[in-house]
Parts: sequence; C-alpha cells; structure tokens
Amino acid sequence: MASFPENQRETLEFQAHNFAGLFLVPLDKLKVQLEQALKILKRTQQQHHLQPNPYLAKPYVCNWLGKQFEVSADVIERRLTKEKLWSED
Repeated sequence: MASFPENQRETLEFQAHNFAGLFLVPLDKLKVQLEQALKILKRTQQQHHLQPNPYLAKPYVCNWLGKQFEVSADVIERRLTKEKLWSED
C-alpha cells in the first residue's frame, strides 16, 4: 500500500471501509438493531426525565450498535449516514 500514490490509497481505503461496512453490518439487520437502540434510548430518557436530543444521542446509539455488530462506532456512523437512517431532527 505504501507504494501507491496517496490519492489511490485513499480511494482503496474508502472502498475497503464501504465493503466492510456493507458486509459486517447488513442493512436489514442494521434497521432492526437501530429500532432496538432507539427504544432503549427512549426508555432511558424517560426514566431520567431527559429531553430527546438526536445530536447527543448519536454517539450512544453508534457505540451500542457497534457492540451488537462487533465493529467500531465509526463503521456504524458511516452506515447510518450512507443509508440515511439517522436524522438530527
């Protein structure tokens, strides 16, 4: 990899990250687990009388999902963004 020009290396890394995300975190399973994570988050917020805040909740959800799929939170965040499954609204 070190012998590749930087722009080629970046392209290869981008493709590898996308492939890994698609392979390790299938869309159908991601949707199911995301629903579960949001239910847990909602219950937790209600128990602690917290107002929902999607911006602050995203790291929690990505970490939780990462543990479910045994990948990093970054992989989950990229998948949620790519599939347009997370809205900050």
